[in-house]
Amino acid sequence: ITAKMGVNANYFTADQIRDLLMLFSFESSKVELAKYAYDRCIDKQNYFKVYDAFTFSSSVDELSSFVMNH
Repeated sequence: ITAKMGVNANYFTADQIRDLLMLFSFESSKVELAKYAYDRCIDKQNYFKVYDAFTFSSSVDELSSFVMNH
């Protein structure tokens, strides 16, 4: 994903990451970028806000599992 290059060069709040994910149509792309952006999040305690960007509960479950094990 080209967005990874932009994410890699900056730090973001959970709200900003959620807003970025909303620009993507495919759930798989959203999950991939959300996992990638986790390390660049300055307020990880609020990462639950990112879950609002997803349509499917399976995507939320996948990201939640990643966050808990990261």
